[in-house]
Amino acid sequence: MDIEDMMILTNGICGSSCAMIAQHLAELQGVATIAVGGFAETPLSFASFAGGQAFNSYLLFGSLIEVGLLDNPISPQPFDIFVTLAFPIFEIYSVKNDQEILEFAYRKAFHRLFYDE
Repeated sequence: MDIEDMMILTNGICGSSCAMIAQHLAELQGVATIAVGGFAETPLSFASFAGGQAFNSYLLFGSLIEVGLLDNPISPQPFDIFVTLAFPIFEIYSVKNDQEILEFAYRKAFHRLFYDE
């Protein structure tokens, strides 16, 4: 199979490892990306965030409790309401632009495919 025969079809909810692979194929190999859905006349990214590992506040606070650091004055404190905050713990950079952090970069799909009910 040649690269010209490949396409990445996504609804934009492509994150973590999916986004890293899609970014590599699109940026370095020129594989076409197609975003499905979204709003008319509004560009859609083919990936939502790149990153090899995500962490969340629930795991963070649990880890602080396990090692006895939750009472440390410089430790982050649990939220007053039940909520979980997820965040990437690795920075992933573009191969072509080493100043572009992919977790925060908008990657417009080459093509759009709209659908309705």
